[in-house]
Amino acid sequence: MAGHAGTARRPRRGGRWLIALLAGLMLVGPAVASAPKAAGSPSPDFQTSLIVGDGLDGPSGFEIAPDGRIFVLERAGKIKIVKDGQLLPTPFADLPSEDTGDRGLIGIAFDPDFGVSNHFVYFYYTGHDLLNHLVRFSADADVAQEAPLELFRTSSPSQLLHVGGSIRFGPDGKLYFAVGDNGQGTNAQDLSNPHGKILRINKDGSIPDDNPFAGQPGKLGAIWAYGFRNPWRFQFDSATGELYGGDVGNFTWEEVNHIVRGGNYGWPLNEGLCTANCAGFIDPIHAYPHDGSSAAVTGGPPPGGPTTSGRGRPPDRETPDSDRGHGGGHRRATGAALVTWWRDDRGATGSARRRQAAAPVPR
Repeated sequence: MAGHAGTARRPRRGGRWLIALLAGLMLVGPAVASAPKAAGSPSPDFQTSLIVGDGLDGPSGFEIAPDGRIFVLERAGKIKIVKDGQLLPTPFADLPSEDTGDRGLIGIAFDPDFGVSNHFVYFYYTGHDLLNHLVRFSADADVAQEAPLELFRTSSPSQLLHVGGSIRFGPDGKLYFAVGDNGQGTNAQDLSNPHGKILRINKDGSIPDDNPFAGQPGKLGAIWAYGFRNPWRFQFDSATGELYGGDVGNFTWEEVNHIVRGGNYGWPLNEGLCTANCAGFIDPIHAYPHDGSSAAVTGGPPPGGPTTSGRGRPPDRETPDSDRGHGGGHRRATGAALVTWWRDDRGATGSARRRQAAAPVPR
């Protein structure tokens, strides 16, 4: 999990949950590293609206489809839909998700051609087989009519922590997703496996020819960037097409990275700003210390467009009353444990708020 090494706790069930949409946001980009005070203050027109008050069990994320339906993830595997302001009684699907540690159903993205040439929606989860799966459904109905198509899965069993989770389509139409180091730091520098990496594939699961290691013997062709511990959330800036993401730290440093093709971000050899033997490593654009306490970098895409949907995840429960910086976005963590995530005009803006600690954040 994020910000420290500790024992993961099973989420509390049955609590009252809120999912809210952000009505206003403060424009914050990579310059957040030089303006920490601004990153700790909400926009003057920040507002929330109650969308779902009850009926969710351990929600771990949500996205708004281009047709307006809200797809809500539950860690244990259910995908629920909010349609016309109502939580539908029958889940869209129920994936065999292992909801312990950092694991569970934690990633969702809609195809950029959703509603035009397809109705595809993609999900990332850890299965009861303890492998991480990337699957695709057609969401032309409110309940899935067919079994999911598997596009990718890991081959090594998940070791409870550091599974990553983000799924995003880039401006190039390729599907990017994060896989954590699986609790083994050396994985992040090993180009033969997916752990500790940002991966990039075509929509059908094939490998793009222009990936940095495509076709190279002994190297996984899906790798886009590497050297990460647990790249929990990342996002593209629609104004520039650049990719930014947070890497959840160990005992000392949390990172915000500008992620580029073939980049090596140093873990486990470096954490935070590199100070020695730095050749070949890319420093984070922002890093902050927590010195062994809990202060997780849990997301933050650079905002840049209309505010139309979102996704959320509670901040680290160990320090619920502190502000914690993260890359390119804004979050205010209070006693009510509010976390905001926003996307740009390719996607969405949103937040999730909880009254009680439940699903753990990544370590």
